Amino acid sequence: MKSVLEFDDKFTSKAFGFGDAAGYYGTQSSQAFLQTISVPGLLIHSADDPLIPAWVYEKAAPEKNPNLRLILTQHGGHVGFLSRGPARFWAEECAGDWIAGNLGRS
Repeated sequence: MKSVLEFDDKFTSKAFGFGDAAGYYGTQSSQAFLQTISVPGLLIHSADDPLIPAWVYEKAAPEKNPNLRLILTQHGGHVGFLSRGPARFWAEECAGDWIAGNLGRS
């Protein structure tokens, strides 16, 4: 396998009855649901995520749904939001600040 797409096409989609990667992605991706979220939501994503391309969020979320806020970092990989600096677990602090700022918002 040379890509996640190839792996999903050959294994993941077959194991769960989706036929191929297109069928798997077309029915299981959150992209189709982001525009229907009716409560405030925070999306933290990395541009260098090897599994989920950044355009999924850039095109689907904040432009179409004002309830969502996207924080797109340059680095972080797939859910690897650790810093080498003093704020090592910055994503948790960012999420906590976002929650505090949205308490009581309907």
